[in-house]
Amino acid sequence: MKLIVFEHQLAEDSMKRTPARLAGLMILIMTLALNLCAQQSDVPNKAQAAYEKKSYEEGGPLFLLAAQFDPKNASVHLYNAACCLALAGWTDIAFYALDAAIAKGWRDKAHTEQDEDLVSLRGDRRWLDMLATMAVGGLEDNLNAVINDLNNIGAYSYQYFIRPKIIQGGQGSYAGVKLPEKLLNNANASYEILTATDSLARFKATSRNGYGTVEVSLDRGGRLSGWKYTGPFSRPTPKAQSPVLSNRDAIINDLNNLAALAYQYRIRPASMGGGQGTYTGLTMPARMKENENGSYTYTVISPDQVKIKAVSLKVKGAAIETTIDQEGRLTGWTYFGDFQ
Repeated sequence: MKLIVFEHQLAEDSMKRTPARLAGLMILIMTLALNLCAQQSDVPNKAQAAYEKKSYEEGGPLFLLAAQFDPKNASVHLYNAACCLALAGWTDIAFYALDAAIAKGWRDKAHTEQDEDLVSLRGDRRWLDMLATMAVGGLEDNLNAVINDLNNIGAYSYQYFIRPKIIQGGQGSYAGVKLPEKLLNNANASYEILTATDSLARFKATSRNGYGTVEVSLDRGGRLSGWKYTGPFSRPTPKAQSPVLSNRDAIINDLNNLAALAYQYRIRPASMGGGQGTYTGLTMPARMKENENGSYTYTVISPDQVKIKAVSLKVKGAAIETTIDQEGRLTGWTYFGDFQ
């Protein structure tokens, strides 16, 4: 079994910790490794149990072992190890575990900044450097790109749904929808249609960077719902999911629905209250302007383009802007505040 090695971190810490305590931690890691080799699948549960009973010096090594036994979720286990090690007072090793988590794809900057388990690290000179590293590239950027691609796939599929059969549409059905080659593969992920019935289509994205998968369903109204994340994309942690991320995901879902509403207006004839091929005259119904997630506005930029802005009502200063193009696709996503 290959274990993460922390010898040089332990050496750096030796000026601050007693030799007995250092030796004790090493013995604990080795004992846990020997005892748990035969029950690898149970290591994450044992680590979680140690965290919950506040046995942090036990939980840290267990989460480190979990990263070895469960490599698909290594970034999460390493992050949880850092939390336990920080709570146990092992600052240097906690930073090493955080660096390892980032290297494996951990990019939940907002959650990390707010996590009370890491409060002992915030005064260290390495804290801001670590956050800066987390903000660049990696899992979060890949997830945002995949979500944007799924928005476009949803818009394309909904256009098929509403087109008459005489112009290669589904005429009120998703059955038979096929994605063009340019939407099946790109640098972000590979995409596939899991289900295509009269009333529902479901899509799956598999990250090119090994961060897991995203699944989502498209209903008869062109709305995306039922988002499901696996692997590092699922962000499992010993605490509840960050309220910032939960609010952002809810707002993204609202924006998908508003884009579908705007596109329906564009394709309806003027005799039925539509834009007859343009977004000119588009207004948002009063009931859609605000909900528990945020407030929303349409801005018609041109007959073929509409900007939507969402301002969070739960996370101060957080907002999202995106643009609906002439084919109903959401493009040019921009995140503000803690949604970045």
